Amino acid sequence: MRKRCIDCLTRRIHVCMALRSAIPRQRFTEETLTPFADAKPYRYCDPVNRTVSNESMVHYRGSRYSVPPPYAGKTVAVASQGGMIIVQCGDMIIAEHRQALKAGQCIVNKTHIAELWKLTEQQVQLPQRSRWHIDFSEAVQTVSLQVFEEMA
Repeated sequence: MRKRCIDCLTRRIHVCMALRSAIPRQRFTEETLTPFADAKPYRYCDPVNRTVSNESMVHYRGSRYSVPPPYAGKTVAVASQGGMIIVQCGDMIIAEHRQALKAGQCIVNKTHIAELWKLTEQQVQLPQRSRWHIDFSEAVQTVSLQVFEEMA
């Protein structure tokens, strides 16, 4: 048993030594590693959860960003990547905006606002306006200027 363990250990040592003594270029072709220049940079984004307001806006880092109206009241993930704000609901990206230059800005997509207006018009009924009609058919009373001169 002892001899068997020593033989096994000796084989392992020789295999490791053979690998160490190999030329790095030979090892590179055998290992099929990706060259560093070809590796894509890893982008880490730490999304935060936000609730979409009734105005279909999301607050992120002091600014507001629009999302499609059907997501109002839902929780979404917001992250910034390379100067862009990405809003996701589950695995689906629902909005992308440029990042606000300073806090307090409101960045909107015109289609999101148009959809919001359509929904608002459908839900809110405007009161019926009475139509004003001006008719100039009535005769205007005319008074002679002599009447005023006599009074003076």
